[in-house]
Amino acid sequence: MLCFVPDDLRNQLAVDTGVNHYAKKLQGEVILKLLLYCIISNSDNSLRTMESAYETLCFQALNQQYNKGTVRYSSISERLSGIKAEYFEHLYKICVETYKADLGKDTEKLIRFDSTIVSFHRPCWKPATS
Repeated sequence: MLCFVPDDLRNQLAVDTGVNHYAKKLQGEVILKLLLYCIISNSDNSLRTMESAYETLCFQALNQQYNKGTVRYSSISERLSGIKAEYFEHLYKICVETYKADLGKDTEKLIRFDSTIVSFHRPCWKPATS
């Protein structure tokens, strides 16, 4: 996903939104990579799994530019609670527009949606059988 957004645009977006203000280790791009990595590689995500994932060789390879050793789950929690969502919103919109341009005439097949409204519903009760 990040390959569709040039480095200079990501950096300018970080400056414009102020996402990295007072963030030395867990900058906006690192949080985005960590969230995406954990969504793809773990079925059950938590702050502890994010802490462990940060230290894996695979994530370190993805995060070579910003890799600064270890991170505590409490730091991830604090960062997630205060990070500016505008950064992620702008990245999302840029990616959607880029994918649309790459699809050409098939742009109607690309649909924007908010993944927070998508959920798996499992009934908590079983219907009575006769």
